[in-house]
Amino acid sequence: MINSTAVIVNLTDYSNHAPEFTNVAWVGTIVEGLGLTFALNVEATDPDSGILGEITYSIVGGNTNNAFQINSTGAILSRIPLDYENDTQKTFDLTVMVTDRAGLTDMSQVRITVLDANDNIPQIINLPSPAEFNISDNVPAGTLLYVLQGEDLDSGNNADFEFFGSAVPDNLTIDHATGLIKAKTKLESTRSSSILFTAYVKDKGNPSQSSSNYTVKFNIISDPTLSPFLLPTLTEATVFENASIGDVIVKVNSSEPADNFTILFQLPSGGYFKIDSQGSISLARGLNRETLDGYSLLVMASKAGRQAIGYVSITVVDVNDESPEFQFRVYKGQIDENSPLGSPVLEVKAIDGDEQDMISYEITSGNTGGVFNISSTGEIQIAKIPDHETTSFFNLTVVASDGVGTGMTFVEITIMDVNDNVPEFLNSSYSFSLPEDTPGGASVLQVSAKDEDGDIIVYSISGDDGRFTIDSLTGVISTTANPLDFEETSSYTLNVTATDPGGLKSSVLVKLNITDSNDNAPIFSHSSYNVTIQENYVGPLTSLVINASDKDSGSNGHLTFSIVDGSSLFAIDATTGELNVTVPVDRDDAGLTNDEYCRGVLILTIEASDNGTPKLSDTATVTILVMDINDNVPSFSRSSYETVISVLDTGNVVRVMTSDPDCDVNNDIQYSFTSVNGSSLFAMNATTGNISIVQSLNGSQGVYFLNVTASNELASPKLQNSVVVTITVIENKNYAPVFDRDQYSFNVSENAEIGVTIGSVSASDINKNKEGVFIYSIENPGYVIPFDIDPTTGVITLVRELDRETHQNYTLVVVAQDFGEPALRHTTNVFISVDDVNDVVPKFEQDEQRFSVSENITVGSLVGTVSAIDQDADQFGDPVYVIHGGNDAGHFRIENSTGKIYLVKSLDREIVNIFELTIYAYNHGSNIARKRRDTGDNFDVLKVVIEVTDINDNYPEFDMKKYVAGFTNTPGTNVTTIHATDKDDGENANIIYSIQSGNDAGAFAIDPDTGLITTTENVSQITDGHLTLTVVARDSSVQGTPKKAQPATVTVYKLPETDPLDLQVSSDLDEDQIRELLQNITGPGYDIIIQSITPDGLL
Repeated sequence: MINSTAVIVNLTDYSNHAPEFTNVAWVGTIVEGLGLTFALNVEATDPDSGILGEITYSIVGGNTNNAFQINSTGAILSRIPLDYENDTQKTFDLTVMVTDRAGLTDMSQVRITVLDANDNIPQIINLPSPAEFNISDNVPAGTLLYVLQGEDLDSGNNADFEFFGSAVPDNLTIDHATGLIKAKTKLESTRSSSILFTAYVKDKGNPSQSSSNYTVKFNIISDPTLSPFLLPTLTEATVFENASIGDVIVKVNSSEPADNFTILFQLPSGGYFKIDSQGSISLARGLNRETLDGYSLLVMASKAGRQAIGYVSITVVDVNDESPEFQFRVYKGQIDENSPLGSPVLEVKAIDGDEQDMISYEITSGNTGGVFNISSTGEIQIAKIPDHETTSFFNLTVVASDGVGTGMTFVEITIMDVNDNVPEFLNSSYSFSLPEDTPGGASVLQVSAKDEDGDIIVYSISGDDGRFTIDSLTGVISTTANPLDFEETSSYTLNVTATDPGGLKSSVLVKLNITDSNDNAPIFSHSSYNVTIQENYVGPLTSLVINASDKDSGSNGHLTFSIVDGSSLFAIDATTGELNVTVPVDRDDAGLTNDEYCRGVLILTIEASDNGTPKLSDTATVTILVMDINDNVPSFSRSSYETVISVLDTGNVVRVMTSDPDCDVNNDIQYSFTSVNGSSLFAMNATTGNISIVQSLNGSQGVYFLNVTASNELASPKLQNSVVVTITVIENKNYAPVFDRDQYSFNVSENAEIGVTIGSVSASDINKNKEGVFIYSIENPGYVIPFDIDPTTGVITLVRELDRETHQNYTLVVVAQDFGEPALRHTTNVFISVDDVNDVVPKFEQDEQRFSVSENITVGSLVGTVSAIDQDADQFGDPVYVIHGGNDAGHFRIENSTGKIYLVKSLDREIVNIFELTIYAYNHGSNIARKRRDTGDNFDVLKVVIEVTDINDNYPEFDMKKYVAGFTNTPGTNVTTIHATDKDDGENANIIYSIQSGNDAGAFAIDPDTGLITTTENVSQITDGHLTLTVVARDSSVQGTPKKAQPATVTVYKLPETDPLDLQVSSDLDEDQIRELLQNITGPGYDIIIQSITPDGLL
């Protein structure tokens, strides 16, 4: 089964006023026979301004044979000549439509009557040819000799004609009106045997028309047999218009019995009557008094060659056989609502062709609530005060009755709205929560007001502090470009006003609660802190107060402290920020930097981070100065000292040396003998550690054991250490070689080539014989050393590659030994420091590192830290970090020295949700081109993947802002499906649909998950042709703060069985788009058949 309906589609721009004709109906005339001729002018107005107020006229009905056209000014003209006599249609009832540029229309009725033109020449139609008659010479004066019968096909005055004669003798007369030719005097053959004249007929048109001349001849004959034979000059009769065919109406009597009777002609013609041989006239055709109420007959009686002529006048008597007929099929009127009782609306008028019929009027249907009554004259009046909001349009059926027959017309009355209703908001108040980071231009909330007058409502707001704006037509409240700040203002109370075009208004309060977003990073009260501790101290640093604050509230403002860089010897209270020393700090640690005051320097980087999403943080540095304590015992350079001297020697014979990592007074070493055999022979320099001969050694050969003590006398507590110095005094003249220095120090670059000279030592021997010859050697330290010494010259050279990162310092014991018996030797310490070169490329511990950040992380926030290890020393061990790829849009920057990655450009997960950065770690310093030993590169590469996590920052978006659909009165049928998408991810993208407004009758239901709108059992309560639903798509995110919503409208049209459906759309559409639009309205149960599309937008 195929259902169908007629659809009128007006393709328009937006317009809220339809054009209106200034009259309900129009009447005009046009004369036949003319071409392009003006008939009348119709007029309509449109309150809209500009092009929306421009109107065009068209004829949409009743234009038989396309006889008329209408131009842009409303002038109606004939297109073709009309023929009053030959065309059956004498009246045209046109339907005229006016259309504005928006496609809104109005209709009006136009009746055009075709007027007769004097375009037909009258004729005499009953003269034989030749027209020659015999007349007795004894005919008395006044005798009817003949009756001329004329005909003019025109109408009215143009068909009204008179008879005339030319050269008519004075004994004859021609009646101009009737054409009766009579003897004026008694005719005598002695005077003239014949009478000859011409006759013609002339109409009364303007200008008049005349027939040609007809020659008439009467022969006067003297014949006694031609005695006068007469009929009454005029016989009058009446007949009811409903008389039956065959009924005898009247009998014509002659002066003597006639042989036969003949009706020469009937006026008008048509054979309505017949006469028998006895002169009885009867009805031959049905009569209609409303068409013609009288007839004239010319009757001739014959007897023995004689004829008599007489007139018969028959009047048709009326019977009530005509029904009243209204002038127009449809009447249109309008009246303001609240018009007082008795106010006239319009007058209908019916015409009854019967005579003196009394017509009564009655409203038989459509008068809902008895708002109207109708008077005896057809005037429709107000019986109950009308209300536009209750019923805005009436379609009355009015019946006119004459007691027997009835006529019917339709009266369309529009109740014009008067601004008598104040707009009413659907809710008494509104409240909503939104995060402070809601972007500008985001829809927040829609308020809706209803005006029973049906007027367009304009919305406005106050109290918004420039943070919000409202769409004046839809009531959607949106944020402006001025940012929200929870810390500045946590709520706004807006006063929203709804105003109708008449100035009536109402207001409602809208409270918007601003929820906190993590938009403020913590801030330390100081960017750096300083504290001094004693080395080896363990416990809280109560003298150090670390403070940080965060303007946010709740978890967004709750701070957690941590140490992100520095020594593992410290801990920080995550809540209070109090620092604790957890492991004793050794100021003497070789890796610790000392300042000029001999204080160890430790620098911690502490971080204060909030608990918001994403986390925001700030960092500060804490410089910890470690005061030295005397916690190290002096350490001798050797575990024991020994030397051989001669009894002839004098001066210094050996020097003891110590080291102490403490500093200042704790490193001020004093030397002394604690026990010695033969102490009178030797003395100790307390400052330098030199042991010298103070007495002659003659006769003092032997071995002396000196117990030497090194102590820091000024320190507290005083610490000391002892060593045994063995001095062998011999008698002969051999002397041990003596180095020219007690110790040597050299530096060598770790990239020095093999064979390079490190330095040289020098010793001397006062012996002149073989005992004075000596060689140099290096005592075996117990491990492989990369150095060798020339035994003759004392030159120390490099024999193996160096690697400072493996071995940084070397202490060599160099021996100078002679060839005496016994061999004498002397030693010295050679300190060699390997200087670092930038020869180690930084190395990441992993190939890939991942971070996760929220898309609403603020610019400047720390994303994460990457770290590479460089075993080079000092500044050479500090890698330089560079983003080498994946940062084309410039969202990130890396701190070159620390590897900290910061955000510099706002993120949007819906645009990019994954960033893959390529991070290079280069050597620090000028030798950046040095290659890695394992790969040959001068850098290491790390892939950093940054995942942008979603927040609920996108509103659902409908596929279209305005939907159209159709529905029938059948419950449970599908109307249409709305659809929206959300660019967010996961739960933030789940959408729930609902109907917000326009569904007061509960006629529609919507599936919250699919958006399918269906009819309910209440759909039969919908009486309007269409209504507009406001639907809302909300996201269903649990984390959404708040859930975001977006409205759309669904205009649903009630699909009638037969009446046209009037549809307005907001843009020009082609045929395919129109077909799709109509299919959306009608649904799958209808076929869309487009017969034509005309320029005025009618299908």
